[in-house]
Amino acid sequence: MTLRRSLGRRCAVFLAAAICALALVEPARCDDSVYWDGFEGFIDCRQDGLCPDRFLCSTPTNHCVLITSRGDEPIGATCASGSDCLSGSCADGVCCNNLCDGQCESCAAASPGTCTATTGPPVGRDSCSGGGVGICAATCGGENRASCVFPTIECGPASCQNATQYAPAMCSNGTCQSPAVQLDCTTTLDSKRCGATQCAGVVEVTAANARTYVTMSDGSVLGWGLNYKGVLGPGAPLDEIVRTPTRFPDLTGVQKLTSSPYLWHQCALMNDSRLLCWGDNRYAQLGIGTTDDVAHPVPLPPLWPDGATPLTNVVDVGVGTYHTCAILSNHTVYCWGRGIHGRLADGDVSDHLALYAKGPILPAGTTGETIAIGEDHACIGIEPDSSSPVRCWGTNSSGESGVTPSSNTGGLVVQSQMNVLDNTNRFALALGNSVTCAIVTGGLLDCFGNNQGYQLGRGADNQVFYTNVPAPVCATATSNCTANGSVGVPLANVAGVALGEAHACALAGGEIRCWGDCGYGQCGNGSNDYAPYAGSGPTFTQGALQITAGQYHSCALLADRTVACWGRNTYGDLGIPDTSDYFNVPVVPIW
Repeated sequence: MTLRRSLGRRCAVFLAAAICALALVEPARCDDSVYWDGFEGFIDCRQDGLCPDRFLCSTPTNHCVLITSRGDEPIGATCASGSDCLSGSCADGVCCNNLCDGQCESCAAASPGTCTATTGPPVGRDSCSGGGVGICAATCGGENRASCVFPTIECGPASCQNATQYAPAMCSNGTCQSPAVQLDCTTTLDSKRCGATQCAGVVEVTAANARTYVTMSDGSVLGWGLNYKGVLGPGAPLDEIVRTPTRFPDLTGVQKLTSSPYLWHQCALMNDSRLLCWGDNRYAQLGIGTTDDVAHPVPLPPLWPDGATPLTNVVDVGVGTYHTCAILSNHTVYCWGRGIHGRLADGDVSDHLALYAKGPILPAGTTGETIAIGEDHACIGIEPDSSSPVRCWGTNSSGESGVTPSSNTGGLVVQSQMNVLDNTNRFALALGNSVTCAIVTGGLLDCFGNNQGYQLGRGADNQVFYTNVPAPVCATATSNCTANGSVGVPLANVAGVALGEAHACALAGGEIRCWGDCGYGQCGNGSNDYAPYAGSGPTFTQGALQITAGQYHSCALLADRTVACWGRNTYGDLGIPDTSDYFNVPVVPIW
């Protein structure tokens, strides 16, 4: 039965009441004795009180429906059916203030007796209709009380592949859509490659023994070469040669990565000043309290002397053959690993192990600023004692620790003959196989120690095989160049230095100069002969930002954030598919 508009919008009270009482108005609604027909629009009757006495609101249709029977139980009491309740409605096991039969509302979830919207799966009802897959499946969203809705949320992470950055994948109508292209990395100024999930540029290159790493601007790390003992991480096959850059999946937030140019462990200094180490651990060089190797799944932190607490507040780290040392934010220095030849600066030259951090090793009143470790010796730049800015310890067979050549040193040796070390540059100090070099006042490079392969860069005339006396590296063939250039021309404007097994390279005036034993082409000058002085090196069409050296190869970071490498390639050292044993000119790793 339908009342026509000619009868007026308001029914007579008695007529409306009668119509409502007889339930003749469905599917229209009754409200305060006012009958609104289907042509006059709808009034939301979800809230208690919108329907007159003996009527309840049916949520899916928003219609007032007649209560056919009711009991004595109040709202909120437990019930089996509507006939138990004074309200006439039993929903979700409690007497409810209305029918509460929508797919996404419940009378028991939030406030028993009050019908409220729900989130997540429907409460006490069938699963959401409409389907959907996984995280994109329809659920109750707390807004549409009558039915479930499809979520519009992320269903896949942001990613970066093939120099293309993708936005996170989004749910749409129950399915996870393909991620949208967000950025072409090749169009960016410095970030021309993919990091972990976004476009990123190379900020540092680290060459090591038969492998190379790059640290990206997003803190991720890639590596290539020989994955012996898992040094390239779980993303690379264990103990196999990896000739193209492979991402280290569990390593993010890296500030600096330091590796041994000679053997098989490395440490990453993190942005939060933690230190994580992995690889070979036969002599406890990882500092984790055991001698077990750590290949995967994740690197582990070295431990404080208590053997339980991870080392924190690290500002610099050096990695040697079988030992490691770190400088902390309070400028104290700790070492761990194999202590033979006095490597740990603890006064003991016997073959002993420190399973975790041992120290501090500096005397009171001195502070460590930068640290470097060679094959078997170590040096630090210190303040405020500028008259002797470098202190060394470990082996000294060629004078590399700065005193008259002898077998080894058990503790710190003051190197007072050095000019003032440039402690503002963390690349200012570099150690190799029985060689020490430091950038000193005026941007010159002083070196001392083993010179059998011309790795001190002093020229071929009157070759000195070893010395503990620092002298500048020469840029010309004349030997024994002096600081004022009266005998020869010293290498000047040096901003970085790196030492391999028997070769050295420096960044000077934006160019790379290399010298020493170039047998694998590691000097990058197109020759495999010895280079007695720093007169040549690889040539580039742009300036270089950084130089690094592995045992028999070298790499540079160039101004456009590309990487170039040269030298031995037997184990995939250079990051290219080519299996040639060496390249004596630069090649570009492919990824």
